[in-house]
Amino acid sequence: MRTKWEILQAKLADLEKRAADVRYYLEAQEATDFGLPCAGCGVVLATERDFDEHFLVPDERFINLGKCPTKVV
Repeated sequence: MRTKWEILQAKLADLEKRAADVRYYLEAQEATDFGLPCAGCGVVLATERDFDEHFLVPDERFINLGKCPTKVV
């Protein structure tokens, strides 16, 4: 059994670790070349960050599934 303080400290440590993991992922996205055009509108996406910022995600449970906001039909 733990004290309330110990439980809250453990939660804080977990959240700090998760935040560090997300920060590392975001920095990696900025540093990773992509260099391909969007299949929907043709805009060139230079990095993974550009790719991530371009596509809209309709369901946040599935962040790798998105759609071009300006797709030419």
